[in-house]
Amino acid sequence: MSDDANNPADHQESITESVETAIRQATALVGESRFAEGEAVCRSAIDRLGDHPDLWKCLGAVRHHAGNGPGAADAFRKAAEIRPDDAGAWASLGLMLATSDRSDEAIEALYKAVEIDPGQSAAARNLGLSLMKAGRPAEARDVYRTLAAQSPNDADVLGWLGHASAAADDIDTAYAAYTRSLQISPGNQNLELTLALVERDLGLFPASRTRFDRLLAARPDDPVLRFAQAQNMLLQGDYVNGFREYEWRWKRPGMEMPVFDAAPWQGEEIAGRSILLHDEQGLGDTIQFCRFALTLRDRGAAVTLLVRPRLRRLISTLSRDISCVDAVPPGADYDFHCPLMSLPFRLGLSLTDIPAPPAYLQAEDALVGQWREKLAAASGGKLSVGLNWQGDPSSQSERGRSLPFDALRELLNLPDIHFFLLQKQHGRDGMADAAQAANVTDLGEKLDLGDDAFVDTAAVMHCLDIVVTSDTGPAHLAGAIGARTWVLLKKVPEWRWGTAGEAMPWYPCMRLFRQTVRSDWSGPVDRIRAALQSATKDRLS
Repeated sequence: MSDDANNPADHQESITESVETAIRQATALVGESRFAEGEAVCRSAIDRLGDHPDLWKCLGAVRHHAGNGPGAADAFRKAAEIRPDDAGAWASLGLMLATSDRSDEAIEALYKAVEIDPGQSAAARNLGLSLMKAGRPAEARDVYRTLAAQSPNDADVLGWLGHASAAADDIDTAYAAYTRSLQISPGNQNLELTLALVERDLGLFPASRTRFDRLLAARPDDPVLRFAQAQNMLLQGDYVNGFREYEWRWKRPGMEMPVFDAAPWQGEEIAGRSILLHDEQGLGDTIQFCRFALTLRDRGAAVTLLVRPRLRRLISTLSRDISCVDAVPPGADYDFHCPLMSLPFRLGLSLTDIPAPPAYLQAEDALVGQWREKLAAASGGKLSVGLNWQGDPSSQSERGRSLPFDALRELLNLPDIHFFLLQKQHGRDGMADAAQAANVTDLGEKLDLGDDAFVDTAAVMHCLDIVVTSDTGPAHLAGAIGARTWVLLKKVPEWRWGTAGEAMPWYPCMRLFRQTVRSDWSGPVDRIRAALQSATKDRLS
């Protein structure tokens, strides 16, 4: 045996050359779409040369090109286990896991890749996408912020920084990112649209409307643009044009007008005719817009209101003259049908025309009697105040409009008030200790336990002195039954709340407490605190 054969350095060089040769052969075979042969080359080399990480990475690449994502992930994982400081192996593993919808595992691998090598820009991009997909936009924003610092003129990275920031309710960062991205790469109409939405969220209404107008000049029949512009108009109180444009909602992707054996009502004479009104969107929308059934009834129409089963019992209190159903009765015959939220447009209403009776839905007498006794026993004659602070986090409209319980916690220190916590399901984290206080009763898990939504809550609200809530379904419920209601609103709220003032045109019983600084609830909560102190003094005087 020669001296060279006994030299460890020469032996290692021989292995390295053999590894490189195998990788070249496998790569060439992949280039010819001979994936099985390429995999065989890698497997044979691993058998001969041992668990070399580069061979496992090559096998992962072969399997990836062959469309075998899980097998590729297994190979890249093996490479990362052998060489834990190989950023490329972790990056490739993360990509394979991400494309296999294994987001949590992908995020873990991609984080390791960028921790080992912050210059792994492709891994960082994939990490940001995976975090967005996993519903972790604040983390994605931080990843894209680092990428943007490394590549300040990359319009795509800046666009994704904007998307992640907007999803994390960091609108200022989103605005800056979108603006810079469009400066670098003008003409991206999708980014123009998102920037117009961000400008609206920042209260930059003229800039937002101008941008929408410019986009619509190029794409006048784009339903997404038309619907977004509708919300702009409605928010600023232009109900005539806003509700006209709101009709474009049915032409958006994934939306389809329900089909009934009746003509769509376009606003023609309705006296002596029958009409089926059908609900849409959220439960709060149905509660808010069902009032228009009374308008058609007063014009002489025979009105049937079709709602979801959970709402039928509550909405049935609207009027004995209006039939409320949760399914179209067999053989029913109607002259017309109309979605509830199309009625302001069909009726030609402006903001000042909105019917706003003191109350149009009713709490059930039997339930009111049951709850009045319970609430009186708990409050001991003190001012009774209900608290609700969060809506359904899965709602697309939820971002920024709800507040954490801790933002309201200081109110519980006010004397001569008994607080009733009305929060159900979501947003109950961190309130357990407060619920044990002598001046607090937690009703959240005792309300509406059956199939019907809001019937217990309505009875409780009817018995309370004041309801304090955020922009949620219960806010509409409280307004509809005429309960004294104080609503906390983010700085630029959803269109129905308008942009200024304490009065709510839709609900005379409401008082609005608006943020003056984005994401800062201390201002409106402080004003509610002062208002509660005043209400307590009035009660005691």
